[in-house]
Amino acid sequence: SIMIKVNLCDSYRLAGRLMEAKKMAPGLINEIEVLGNTRQMHQAYLVFSQLYENLNLHSKSLTYYKIHKSLGDSIFNQEKNKSILELKTQYETEKKEQEIELLSIENQLQVSEIQIANNRLMAAIGTTGLLLLTIFLLFNRNKHKQRVLLAEEKLSTKN
Repeated sequence: SIMIKVNLCDSYRLAGRLMEAKKMAPGLINEIEVLGNTRQMHQAYLVFSQLYENLNLHSKSLTYYKIHKSLGDSIFNQEKNKSILELKTQYETEKKEQEIELLSIENQLQVSEIQIANNRLMAAIGTTGLLLLTIFLLFNRNKHKQRVLLAEEKLSTKN
């Protein structure tokens, strides 16, 4: 892999075999840029910066160091943006869950209110039914009493 080659280049640098490392660097730079892996590029450009610093090519070393720092900032920003997005997603999820829970509670409250209203309606219907039955029975009783009284009167006038 490309990072094995970069590590080999760095090993040559650390071992003082600067010319061998310098021969590898241009090809590695091309390969690493083609791959476009930001983390690998970040590590590789630090190795190249250190190599060119050891070779007293300070301008090239600074160029690669600036690229290394820029890629580090880019990685940091990507991770920060990813964290922000994850927190935002978590917040939105929790907010939706709370809304669902609130709607569920409101729904349960409405069901309870409907049950109470139905119970009251049934009680009113039952009470009205009992009242009508009582009135009917009282009316029939009164009618029966009047018939009995009328019959007694007829009997007493006949006698």
